Amino acid sequence: MIMFNIIVLLFYHVIPSSCYSINPLAPPNNTNRLMTQHITLNCDFSPSQDGHICTARNLNITSRNITIIRVSGEYFNGVGNGNVMNLIVTQQNLRYIPEGISNFFKNLEILTISRSNLMALRFTDFLGLQKLRKIFIVGNHISSIDDQTFKSIPNLEVLDLSSNKIKSIPFEAFSLARHLKILTLSNNLIRIFDILPFPVSSELRELRLNGNQLVRINVASIQHTKMLEFMDLSENLCIDLRYPDDFGDIVGMYTHIVKYCNDDTGVDGSGG
Repeated sequence: MIMFNIIVLLFYHVIPSSCYSINPLAPPNNTNRLMTQHITLNCDFSPSQDGHICTARNLNITSRNITIIRVSGEYFNGVGNGNVMNLIVTQQNLRYIPEGISNFFKNLEILTISRSNLMALRFTDFLGLQKLRKIFIVGNHISSIDDQTFKSIPNLEVLDLSSNKIKSIPFEAFSLARHLKILTLSNNLIRIFDILPFPVSSELRELRLNGNQLVRINVASIQHTKMLEFMDLSENLCIDLRYPDDFGDIVGMYTHIVKYCNDDTGVDGSGG
């Protein structure tokens, strides 16, 4: 009996308490840090020809896992969240786009986020916003974009991501963007434009890549853009145009590609 008690005492002494108190259903220790926070989106509502506008105010979102659970503001007579087609966020502190926008603004067609410190675009940011047609995310600090970010927006027509800190475009970013007509990536840090081609029957008409650090564009990326009318490649390091495999075919195919780079290199790659 004495020997048995000694063995039991040794067992509890040697084995850490975590080994005999594990609950397989218990959440991890960092649950508090990852817990979703709920916020109210405060809007100044105003009418427009394109549907009502919500101009967001007093936003201060500095972490992920933020969800909108309420929208507040003074509506016009007979107007509700379903009438809002334009959401504007400007000069706010919005490092990440919160979840839950689609729960309130199901008919949203235009989204503007400007000068609001946005750092990244995630694949969940536009889920549920099936009617979104125009996105203007300008003058922020975006440096990363998830590969699937734009695949949930089948009707996207205009995308402006100018004046951010984007160094590369995800390979599959626009592979399903058949209706995209204007793509603006000006004033970023992009060196190589090499993505999965735009879809067959692409409606892309304008591609603006000026003000980057471009040295190469993979011509295969835009091989299906038969409607392309304007491409701006000015103010880049200098794109080598001497090699047909890179740009020779495109120069012959699109007569309205009007700008190349911001030095003395001519269209044929020769100086002067």
